[in-house]
Amino acid sequence: MKWWFSDYDGTLTLKKDEYKININTQEFIKSWVKKNQLIITTGRSVDDLKKCIEYLDLGLSYFIINNGAAIIKDNEILYNKTIPMSEREVIYNGLKKLHKRFGIKISDTLNCKILAGIEVGLEKYQENFIWKNWFNVKDIFNDYIDEVITNID
Repeated sequence: MKWWFSDYDGTLTLKKDEYKININTQEFIKSWVKKNQLIITTGRSVDDLKKCIEYLDLGLSYFIINNGAAIIKDNEILYNKTIPMSEREVIYNGLKKLHKRFGIKISDTLNCKILAGIEVGLEKYQENFIWKNWFNVKDIFNDYIDEVITNID
């Protein structure tokens, strides 16, 4: 058995913002996983990734998600590394400086939540090169930050 590790966005997909995988690539993956394993490695959370690939029915079991912070096999968590409690407040203070200038999303192993988007009208940004869903996002940054800082998971 051979193991193939691949990024998702812009590697298996042709464009970063698209969820679709080329039909030839889909057929190759289906053939490959009959005798081998394909492990998608991504910065995405598992729920976000599954939204992208479930409809393709590719027969995938393994995912390395959240930029390597977790490994999932058939919905079972094999590995999970959380941010140490001692570092969360430092990260929060950095995020406060980025708030409304960048999209902010938090993830645990199985779920993710968008806390804030990019403030519309900032001259630096144009929707044509940034994922359009980062604009006009309900800002819940301050509503969840205590949970992020105090939740041991």
